[in-house]
Amino acid sequence: MNLKPVLVQFGAFSRKDYAENSKKDIENKIKKKFENITLNINFVKDKKLYKLVYTAKDENFAKSICEFSKNIKINCLIKK
Repeated sequence: MNLKPVLVQFGAFSRKDYAENSKKDIENKIKKKFENITLNINFVKDKKLYKLVYTAKDENFAKSICEFSKNIKINCLIKK
């Protein structure tokens, strides 16, 4: 059982305003099942991208978030 934090990514955006709008939209949808989720916007300087990420407490929780996300048509990526 893997109990270390896992990064879950919900997309990458070239513009900060796109990332911020998507953050609100995705959080609203995901909070229907996972109330305590708050996404962060990480800016990756060398790629000039804004990534929407969430740090899940473990891999199982990350998988359940991604399964739910995919069911509601939101792409999700577990970063290892």
